Amino acid sequence: MVGEQPVRSFARQYGVSEGVLRAYLLGTKRPGVDHLVKLADAGGVAIDWLATGRVPKKRGGTSWAAPKINIAALAQALAVMEKTAVPGETREQTLRKAVEFYAYMLEKGMITADGEGAGDGKNAA
Repeated sequence: MVGEQPVRSFARQYGVSEGVLRAYLLGTKRPGVDHLVKLADAGGVAIDWLATGRVPKKRGGTSWAAPKINIAALAQALAVMEKTAVPGETREQTLRKAVEFYAYMLEKGMITADGEGAGDGKNAA
Protein backbone atom coordinates (compact mmCIF):
# COMPACT_ATOMS: atom_id res chain seq x y z
CA MET A 1 0.00 0.00 0.00
CA VAL A 2 1.04 3.57 -0.72
CA GLY A 3 -1.03 5.69 1.62
CA GLU A 4 -4.52 4.31 1.13
CA GLN A 5 -3.90 2.95 -2.38
CA PRO A 6 -2.61 -0.40 -3.59
CA VAL A 7 0.87 -0.16 -5.11
CA ARG A 8 -0.40 -1.05 -8.59
CA SER A 9 -3.03 1.72 -8.52
CA PHE A 10 -0.58 4.34 -7.25
CA ALA A 11 2.00 3.30 -9.87
CA ARG A 12 -0.60 3.78 -12.59
CA GLN A 13 -1.55 7.20 -11.19
CA TYR A 14 2.12 8.14 -10.99
CA GLY A 15 2.86 6.80 -14.48
CA VAL A 16 5.50 4.14 -13.77
CA SER A 17 5.53 0.39 -13.66
CA GLU A 18 4.59 -1.37 -10.47
CA GLY A 19 8.10 -2.92 -10.41
CA VAL A 20 9.82 0.47 -10.46
CA LEU A 21 7.59 1.80 -7.69
CA ARG A 22 8.22 -1.30 -5.57
CA ALA A 23 11.98 -0.84 -6.08
CA TYR A 24 11.64 2.74 -4.81
CA LEU A 25 9.63 1.57 -1.80
CA LEU A 26 12.15 -1.17 -0.99
CA GLY A 27 15.07 1.21 -1.40
CA THR A 28 16.76 -0.87 -4.10
CA LYS A 29 16.36 2.01 -6.55
CA ARG A 30 16.19 5.76 -5.98
CA PRO A 31 14.07 8.14 -8.01
CA GLY A 32 15.69 11.03 -9.86
CA VAL A 33 14.62 14.61 -9.26
CA ASP A 34 11.88 14.53 -11.91
CA HIS A 35 10.38 11.33 -10.51
CA LEU A 36 10.67 12.65 -6.96
CA VAL A 37 8.57 15.66 -7.96
CA LYS A 38 5.98 13.44 -9.68
CA LEU A 39 5.81 11.09 -6.68
CA ALA A 40 5.35 13.99 -4.28
CA ASP A 41 2.62 15.47 -6.49
CA ALA A 42 0.83 12.12 -6.86
CA GLY A 43 0.98 11.46 -3.13
CA GLY A 44 0.26 15.02 -2.04
CA VAL A 45 3.34 15.07 0.19
CA ALA A 46 6.34 17.35 0.55
CA ILE A 47 9.43 16.45 -1.51
CA ASP A 48 11.60 16.92 1.58
CA TRP A 49 9.56 14.35 3.50
CA LEU A 50 9.60 11.94 0.57
CA ALA A 51 13.39 12.22 0.14
CA THR A 52 14.41 12.35 3.81
CA GLY A 53 11.51 11.33 6.02
CA ARG A 54 11.72 14.69 7.84
CA VAL A 55 8.42 16.21 8.90
CA PRO A 56 6.12 17.77 7.98
CA LYS A 57 4.81 15.09 5.68
CA LYS A 58 1.96 17.08 4.15
CA ARG A 59 2.27 20.16 1.98
CA GLY A 60 0.82 23.54 2.65
CA GLY A 61 0.51 23.48 6.43
CA THR A 62 0.25 26.83 8.16
CA SER A 63 3.76 26.55 9.58
CA TRP A 64 5.48 25.41 6.39
CA ALA A 65 5.40 26.36 2.75
CA ALA A 66 7.35 24.64 0.02
CA PRO A 67 10.11 26.86 -1.33
CA LYS A 68 10.13 27.75 -5.00
CA ILE A 69 12.61 25.53 -6.81
CA ASN A 70 14.06 26.19 -10.22
CA ILE A 71 13.82 22.56 -11.39
CA ALA A 72 15.86 23.18 -14.54
CA ALA A 73 18.72 24.70 -12.54
CA LEU A 74 18.57 21.95 -9.91
CA ALA A 75 18.63 19.29 -12.64
CA GLN A 76 21.62 21.04 -14.22
CA ALA A 77 23.41 21.13 -10.85
CA LEU A 78 22.73 17.40 -10.43
CA ALA A 79 24.06 16.68 -13.93
CA VAL A 80 27.26 18.60 -13.16
CA MET A 81 27.73 16.77 -9.86
CA GLU A 82 27.10 13.39 -11.50
CA LYS A 83 29.73 14.14 -14.16
CA THR A 84 32.28 15.15 -11.53
CA ALA A 85 31.44 12.51 -8.91
CA VAL A 86 34.41 10.89 -7.26
CA PRO A 87 34.59 7.10 -7.78
CA GLY A 88 32.92 5.41 -4.82
CA GLU A 89 30.79 8.46 -4.01
CA THR A 90 27.26 7.47 -2.99
CA ARG A 91 24.17 8.79 -4.75
CA GLU A 92 23.24 10.60 -1.53
CA GLN A 93 26.61 12.39 -1.48
CA THR A 94 26.18 13.41 -5.11
CA LEU A 95 22.65 14.69 -4.46
CA ARG A 96 23.84 16.61 -1.40
CA LYS A 97 26.55 18.28 -3.49
CA ALA A 98 23.99 19.15 -6.18
CA VAL A 99 21.70 20.81 -3.63
CA GLU A 100 24.65 22.71 -2.12
CA PHE A 101 25.70 23.83 -5.62
CA TYR A 102 22.13 24.92 -6.37
CA ALA A 103 22.04 26.93 -3.11
CA TYR A 104 25.40 28.50 -4.01
CA MET A 105 24.09 29.52 -7.45
CA LEU A 106 21.01 31.08 -5.80
CA GLU A 107 23.13 32.92 -3.25
CA LYS A 108 25.47 34.33 -5.92
CA GLY A 109 22.57 35.46 -8.11
CA MET A 110 23.51 33.09 -10.93
CA ILE A 111 19.94 31.74 -10.95
CA THR A 112 16.62 32.59 -9.33
CA ALA A 113 14.26 30.17 -7.61
CA ASP A 114 11.41 30.94 -9.99
CA GLY A 115 13.58 30.53 -13.09
CA GLU A 116 13.26 34.18 -14.01
CA GLY A 117 15.58 37.14 -13.68
CA ALA A 118 19.31 36.98 -13.10
CA GLY A 119 21.29 34.31 -14.89
CA ASP A 120 20.38 30.92 -16.17
CA GLY A 121 23.20 29.02 -14.48
CA LYS A 122 24.92 28.15 -17.75
CA ASN A 123 28.18 29.74 -16.65
CA ALA A 124 28.00 28.26 -13.15
CA ALA A 125 30.05 25.13 -13.78
